[in-house]
Amino acid sequence: MLFAIDIDGTIARGNRQQLKRICNERFQLGIDLALLDQMSYREFFHSPQMQDYKKIVGKEYLRLSVAWLMFEPEMLLAARPFPGAVEGIKRLAELGEVTYYTARYSLSAPEKNAGMRESTLQWLHEQNFPQAERAVFCDGVADKAEQMYKLSEKQAEPIFLIDDLYEQLLSALEGYGDTFKARFTLVAFRAHTAPEQCLGIQVIPLPSWEQIDELVALITPPDNSVSSIADLANQHSPDQLSFT
Repeated sequence: MLFAIDIDGTIARGNRQQLKRICNERFQLGIDLALLDQMSYREFFHSPQMQDYKKIVGKEYLRLSVAWLMFEPEMLLAARPFPGAVEGIKRLAELGEVTYYTARYSLSAPEKNAGMRESTLQWLHEQNFPQAERAVFCDGVADKAEQMYKLSEKQAEPIFLIDDLYEQLLSALEGYGDTFKARFTLVAFRAHTAPEQCLGIQVIPLPSWEQIDELVALITPPDNSVSSIADLANQHSPDQLSFT
C-alpha cells in the first residue's frame, strides 16, 4: 500500500498565536506583546491597529500578505500536529510506504520554495513523523492530483491519499480513467460521511486521527481477499464506509 499524506489541515494546524506576533512585527503595528498575547485571533484582526493598516494597504493586499506569512519558515516550524496524527501515520507506516504531499510550493514566487521545503522537512523530523524525508511539493490541488496519477503509473499497489481538501480533489481527479480510479482511494479527512457526488472515485471519511484503527480495519481485511480498492468498496455498504 502507498499512503500519500497531505500536511496543512490534515496533520498540521497553523499556530495563530505565532501568526499574530509575526503580523504585529512585519506590519509594524506596535501592539504591546502582553496585550497581543491576551487577544483572541478575531480580536487581533479587528483591532484598531490592524484596521488602520488595512485602510493604508487595502483589503486585498492585506489578505495576500497574511496568506504568504502563513508559509514563512517560522510559521511552518511553529505548526502544531493534529491530535493523534503522529501515531496515526506511524500506524500506516506499518502497512506500507508513506510520502507527504503538500502544496507548499509556488511557481509565481520561486524564491520562497527553498525556505518552505527546508522548514517542512525539519518540522516533520522534529515532530517524529515516520519517513519524514519523503515529501513531494505540489503547485496546488490540480498538481497534487496529477502527482497521484503519475504515482499510479509507476506503482501497482493501491494508493490512499489522505487530505482535508477532498472536494477540490474530487473535481481535479474526475477526468482520470477507470484503471487509475480502481486503485486509488481518497480518504476525506475531517469528514464524517463520504460526499454525495464522488465522481467514480472511492472515498472513505476519516473524522480525526483518533479513528485510525477503523480506517486500518477497512483497508486491511483479515482474510486478505481484497485485490483492489474496487473490491474493497464492493464488500462494504455505504454505511460501513462512514464513521459516526
